[in-house]
Amino acid sequence: MAVESLYSNIPHQDGLNACKFFLENTGTDADSVLKLIKLILTCNYFEFDNKIYLQKTGTAIGSKMAPQSANLFMAKLESDVLSSCTIRPLAYYRCYIDDILIIWTESEPQLETFHEQFNQFHPTINLQLNYSSTEINFLDTIIKLQYNEIETSLFQKPIDRPTYLKWDNFHPKHIKNAIVYSQAIRYNRILYVPTQWIEMNTLVTLERPF
Repeated sequence: MAVESLYSNIPHQDGLNACKFFLENTGTDADSVLKLIKLILTCNYFEFDNKIYLQKTGTAIGSKMAPQSANLFMAKLESDVLSSCTIRPLAYYRCYIDDILIIWTESEPQLETFHEQFNQFHPTINLQLNYSSTEINFLDTIIKLQYNEIETSLFQKPIDRPTYLKWDNFHPKHIKNAIVYSQAIRYNRILYVPTQWIEMNTLVTLERPF
């Protein structure tokens, strides 16, 4: 599931309430921090077409506080939603702020009901739902279920056009080496095929970094 336009759909007061909930459990001076957060949220002015505007709802994209505020807001919202549901996912993972991965073991209609309840819980938060019993794309990973085993491979959007430095440019060599090295680490973390598949000579297609 993915939240639609999360940053611009977080009401200021709801964002403040979520921050307050977590700050009060840290032993810090919550009131002082909340005053600063409120200042950032409610005094966000910007200029467009020679006119000055005030953002009345949501966090400004690009603000250093926006990811932290959105994380706390979603953590509180998800906790409230899950505690109110009678049927819950087997596993619930939230990664990268507004992208959610769940493992569902109940029926398909119950999944759709869970999704509908989630969307009805908050007036400005809506989630898109994509699901499959065999394969799903999540962030930059393809997750497949075959023979009761999980296989993962690299996912790239059709419009994705990754660009890297040409090897013959004038950047230092250690920078160009680091690009290859970091991409190899990324591929190594994402790509996974169960060992028994290879031992059984099962046909496996891997996207290799080189």
